Amino acid sequence: MFAVLVVLAVLFLAGPRVRVSGDYEPLPEDIDLTDWVDAKAAAFDDIVPGTEDRLILADSSGPTEWSVVYLHGFSGSSMMAYPFADSLAARLGANAFIPRFTGHGRTGEALGAATAAEWVQDAADA
Repeated sequence: MFAVLVVLAVLFLAGPRVRVSGDYEPLPEDIDLTDWVDAKAAAFDDIVPGTEDRLILADSSGPTEWSVVYLHGFSGSSMMAYPFADSLAARLGANAFIPRFTGHGRTGEALGAATAAEWVQDAADA
């Protein structure tokens, strides 16, 4: 058993390294989030229904004391933990944002073309 763990550790340490910059462009402070989410969805005609960005506003008065951001796993979507983020936001009286990472919810080719830098930007936007 120990030998298997050693072999796995060596394989892990010898594996490829991906270098990703933590640089990102912040969103403008005066952005209309509803319009921004709508524009992101309109940019592609092949997004699988139910996997698009989801913005849940607690009410129309603007920012809330708490916000919920759910970042799904690799090749996942907002539906992975539905309705967890929705119900948590409702219990907190919070706004919520569940993003669709670049390439996700589209074709395999779109997912394969996505870069780690784009996912860093998606997380920063969220």
